Amino acid sequence: MSATLSEAGFHLRASLGGWGIWIAFGLLLFMGLAGSFVHVVAHAEGPLVPHPELLTGQIGEFFYLIIVFVVAGFAGAIMRRDDRLGFDQILAVAPAPLYVRVLGKTLAAFALTLIFCSLPLLAGYSVTLLAAPTSFAPTLPLVYFGLAYAPALFEVCGFVVLAHAVFRGAGAAHTFAMLGAFIIVLNSELGLVTYPPAKFGVPPHVSFSELDGVWPWLTMLFTSGLFKCGLALLTTAFAWLVWPSEWVDTWVGGLRLMRARLWGEASLHLFGSCLIVVALGSVLHTQHVERGGYMSASQEEALEARWEKRWLQHADAFEVDGGDVMMHVDPEARMVRSVWQIHGVVAERALHGELPSGVQVI
Repeated sequence: MSATLSEAGFHLRASLGGWGIWIAFGLLLFMGLAGSFVHVVAHAEGPLVPHPELLTGQIGEFFYLIIVFVVAGFAGAIMRRDDRLGFDQILAVAPAPLYVRVLGKTLAAFALTLIFCSLPLLAGYSVTLLAAPTSFAPTLPLVYFGLAYAPALFEVCGFVVLAHAVFRGAGAAHTFAMLGAFIIVLNSELGLVTYPPAKFGVPPHVSFSELDGVWPWLTMLFTSGLFKCGLALLTTAFAWLVWPSEWVDTWVGGLRLMRARLWGEASLHLFGSCLIVVALGSVLHTQHVERGGYMSASQEEALEARWEKRWLQHADAFEVDGGDVMMHVDPEARMVRSVWQIHGVVAERALHGELPSGVQVI
């Protein structure tokens, strides 16, 4: 274990020792500060107070599109640091076991990813302290970026580690990693995959409330974060199995090497990762489908079609003169009671309406 941590520390120090990564840190932090002031504090439609509930989601979405590609690039650089002529052969005959190299590089890549995840957190803290110091609340952004943001980027990092383990050529590995990062960003923007646990590399959607903050989401974020960390560990377990050897040049030899590794320490890593993913995947399925009412796009369209078939053929034209709404909010009971009064209703047969999701008539 100490050798693995030493290997990870070496690669992390080597990554942080170059001036390029510090320029990247500075540019990302500056972009976060400038973007927050432009789109929140000095909004074109009127200045907004940068409360953590408002700023956290916006700055997280702004940073996500950039950090995905940054993580893919810098994690790939860590995986290819030993690609020197003859150096791989020296490491192959070293007495250190393979998992020292694999896990050492992986831990260094995860640590660097965690540093990049802290940049939007620092930017949000800075904007709130400069523009609205009385609204500063460190807990909400810390919980969001720690339980939602970082695990999603760990998935991206694990995918990059697997890509560089599968492809021996650095060019092919970097190309595949960037293509995968692009597909992840495209899925985040277009919603190609709608089932929340299947959104690989995408942080879960959270709507913050000024009344309760992030606490109603805490259980879901914690479970989802552990699930995504389990998927990241699973990708690194596969990377361990397919890690190239300098003494094997054929596919048959590679398959034999994978079979031999399955009887070693890699099997424990793979079994533990699979156990985490399966156990937490069932919990998330219960939360989203059985309790949360999740439906796929085809199921939602079918439900709307049945509703239209049932009601639209009986719909009548109607007129109203106005109305009043009285609402009472009880934060402790987490309940809102409202009374709607509609005046001057004129309808031929009946007045049809639909309540929002989660609202009941009592």
